[in-house]
Amino acid sequence: MFYTVKLSQYQSLMKRVLLKLNLLLTILIISSCSKDESDKFPNVSINLTIYPGTGSYYALGAVGGSMTLNGGVNGLIIYRRSTNEFMVYDRACTYDPTNPCEQIEIENEGGFTAKDECCGSIFLLSTGENWDGPAPYGLKRYPSYYDGTSLTIWN
Repeated sequence: MFYTVKLSQYQSLMKRVLLKLNLLLTILIISSCSKDESDKFPNVSINLTIYPGTGSYYALGAVGGSMTLNGGVNGLIIYRRSTNEFMVYDRACTYDPTNPCEQIEIENEGGFTAKDECCGSIFLLSTGENWDGPAPYGLKRYPSYYDGTSLTIWN
């Protein structure tokens, strides 16, 4: 009799564990099927090399320097985060990236934020994060490489 009670308790415990695992697996499958908002951002090809601190890129010569360029969906913002690190973002706001009105502007010369006047979203240039406003996520960032002289931007 004692053996039967222990066996039934074990079976009951195993059923509960399997039920919880099944529920967890179902939740994981459902959540992995939903698309991220960033998937809605248009994909455009970029392959650009510039020389920060020289000529028309003089504004990028010092840490905190920033400027806008053509490219991407609605233009590019380049921000010099440190001596050897640049952040490159698309100027299209993530609120509605295909709307030409939704264009990010650097708030002031040498500023640390950028704003979309159309929807009111404000972004931090150091990270691209949405600081305020209705944009669902931060700015689209493009990969870049700085070798000490040239900055290459691609995707």
